[in-house]
Amino acid sequence: MYPEDGSSMQAIIMENMEKMKEEAEKAKEAKAKAAAAPATPAGGDLKAVETFAMMGAFLDQGHGADIIKKVQAVFNFDVTLKKGAKPVATWELDLKNGKGSVKR
Repeated sequence: MYPEDGSSMQAIIMENMEKMKEEAEKAKEAKAKAAAAPATPAGGDLKAVETFAMMGAFLDQGHGADIIKKVQAVFNFDVTLKKGAKPVATWELDLKNGKGSVKR
């Protein structure tokens, strides 16, 4: 049986195969774009932003003197969205120099 519009079955199959190839290419391109895009939650904000901002404010107000005397170290925090993923943000917590600081 042939389609009512007179086209051959082979032509329809070939057309459908081309459509499937195009859709597969589009899906592959979308996946590559998603992998290249920064992996941040919707809205671009991380929950960690507020936490590190509070630590920074605490140190900026001069409340970290006792901690700095005891700790004498600089820490680096890599924040990921899931275990084993690449970091989406990094903070440095300096509890060694001056009155201390937090830098992204």
